Amino acid sequence: MMQVAEKHHSGRSGPVSKAKALAGPVFLLVITALYFWKITLTDEFTWLESPDLAYQVLPWFQVEAAEWRQWHPPLWDPYHWSGQPLIGQAQPGVAYPLNWLLFRAPLHDGWIRLSYLNWYFVLIHFMAALFCYLLCRDLRRSKLASIIAGCSYAFGGFMGSNDWPQMINGAVWIPLVLMFLLRVGRGVSPVANAAFAGSALGMAWLSGHHQIPIFVSLAAGFYWLYLILREKRVNLRMAALAALFGAMMLCVGALQTLPAYEYGSQAKRWVGVDDPIGWKDKVPYQVHQNLSSGPLSVLGILFPSLARNSEAYAGIVAFSLALAGFFAMRRKNVVRVLAAIAVGGFLYGLGSKVVEHGMLYSLIPMLEKARTPAMAMSLFHAALAPLLAFGVDAVAVRSMKPLRWALLGGAGLMYLFIMGFSLAQKNDLSGHLVFAPLVALLLAGLLALWARGEVAPDVAKAGILALLLLELGNYTTYNYAGKYDKGRTQRFLAEHPSNSDIVTFLKKQERPLRVMVDEKELAYNFGDWYGVETANGYLASLSQNLQELRMFDGPVRDLFAVNYEIRKTPNRPEQVEVFSGVSGLKVFKNPTALPRAWVVHEVRSVGSRRELPQDPRREATIFGPLPKVPTCSDNPQTQWITRSSQKYTLKVQVECRGLLVIADTYFPGWVAKVDGAQTPVLEVNGAQRGVVVDAGVHNVELAYRPTSVMAGAALTGFGWLATLGIWLWKRKES
Repeated sequence: MMQVAEKHHSGRSGPVSKAKALAGPVFLLVITALYFWKITLTDEFTWLESPDLAYQVLPWFQVEAAEWRQWHPPLWDPYHWSGQPLIGQAQPGVAYPLNWLLFRAPLHDGWIRLSYLNWYFVLIHFMAALFCYLLCRDLRRSKLASIIAGCSYAFGGFMGSNDWPQMINGAVWIPLVLMFLLRVGRGVSPVANAAFAGSALGMAWLSGHHQIPIFVSLAAGFYWLYLILREKRVNLRMAALAALFGAMMLCVGALQTLPAYEYGSQAKRWVGVDDPIGWKDKVPYQVHQNLSSGPLSVLGILFPSLARNSEAYAGIVAFSLALAGFFAMRRKNVVRVLAAIAVGGFLYGLGSKVVEHGMLYSLIPMLEKARTPAMAMSLFHAALAPLLAFGVDAVAVRSMKPLRWALLGGAGLMYLFIMGFSLAQKNDLSGHLVFAPLVALLLAGLLALWARGEVAPDVAKAGILALLLLELGNYTTYNYAGKYDKGRTQRFLAEHPSNSDIVTFLKKQERPLRVMVDEKELAYNFGDWYGVETANGYLASLSQNLQELRMFDGPVRDLFAVNYEIRKTPNRPEQVEVFSGVSGLKVFKNPTALPRAWVVHEVRSVGSRRELPQDPRREATIFGPLPKVPTCSDNPQTQWITRSSQKYTLKVQVECRGLLVIADTYFPGWVAKVDGAQTPVLEVNGAQRGVVVDAGVHNVELAYRPTSVMAGAALTGFGWLATLGIWLWKRKES
């Protein structure tokens, strides 16, 4: 029988044992901070230098931070496309608790501090390392082996190569989901651990992106199917536990999933084909094929940068010792399950190269929404890391001579491969590739010294950790953009402050105002970054009603009160230049733009949202039942009283019943009160808000109060309380 290198003692408690228990997590925190030294110990580098992060994610974070500073949950974004649900888009991560800590941190002159963003990024990786460490300790792996596994998961593969917070925040929770599910499989407190597993997966759904939670849900579904059928008959108790798991997942994740479903069903999404698709449209398989990982991913496990769309790289140290762990401990059921998850995640990541992927795509509902199969490599790395811990502990009691010879022979083969690859590509040898055989030789030598007893076990494990960090550090943080790197300057981030003089000018103008920017000149989300309401921007999806109207048409821009445009030259003859910025961009005023709110006394029914009123100052069109609005001559007056991101008040004076039109995007969840009495918000002029007001002077209040968010918050709160209650009950029992 294989003996674990470190024995687990019981019956000893108190400050000493608690300090020992904390030693591993504290050590992991220190390693993580040092591993990311480029962003924790210097101010020369950044992880944010990419179009998606600089143009989209960082402006989202700025909006959310500004809202949280006023204690406003950032549910609605008025600075984008005439208003869009922020929480419904999911990717901004509005519902994720870790983000709340970032957004409540003190700002510097109104901006998120770069140092806080850096530590936020480091904290994400620490959580990944910690959760993987806890999984390995739960599987009775030694502390050092668990630390090595935690570092492998947090710094390598998917977690180490992916910079999107909304992605890696979801992947952080995979080890905890596995830990609780494996406990259920071992018969350890199955009710409690089924609930905990569902709650952990629910937290992944809160993170902001659906792809990783979908893949984890798929893997969990197969594991539950295995548990239900492993006794060659249907295990009803396991089926009930699976239902509990699903219920907890749905409850905890509801704060994000319900608003995302509401928005998704009312929006169209760009997925990689020419035209955006709706919620009921299946993501074409061609998209999955394009976003699969390539055949070179097999070699990409050992060599970085060979996989497509998501990194397969685990490295020599992690992969060789994980294989050793599997072959040494393969009779353990948990090892076979982890190996199955690793292989399954890798094969799914190959996507269209594996016929079973197409079968799952066709048969499992909603799976097609996760359009990047390569991201399933996250499962491969999450399961490989604990196998690495098994391998480290196995080496402690076995000579592993075949592994040493395999490493030596592999080093020679890798050098031959690298030389051939370099000649075929007609490039110099890549430093990333050359590093692999060197690490293989060093690992083989370390294992030989360990087997001969020339180094102590803990020293040898520390050496393995050092080799792992050496290998992964040559790739993971290697490409961070530096201030003084002429080859990769921080050009994306540099665009943000270059138009502050234009913003200063705009904020001195009469409010509310709305601008449209030339996206070729201002690629980042200008409105979100500066808190200026805009009529376009950088989004992955857009509400369908607004999309149908084609905002870039002149009459539609006027209808939505786009009274300023930022560009180098005018694009309409009636535009008037009113400001010239130091960047070369200019501000042009649109004199034909309508006001942000006005009253009409004629309403016409139309068969399509695209049928707009010929004279919008006099009439409105409505795609649905007509309200009773009599035709009359009137000189209505509107006045803005208060206005914030998701609540505002107007004073309206009319001589007869009319329709108040507000040039903001209509979306379910907006509610209206006229003099305190609830009244419906209508969708008028294709995609605007309308409220019927009777004759007289009225205060009209509109607020964004979506039922999806209220119901989601209640379910998530219930899920958290239920999880806490089960934990307290389990703790009391033990």
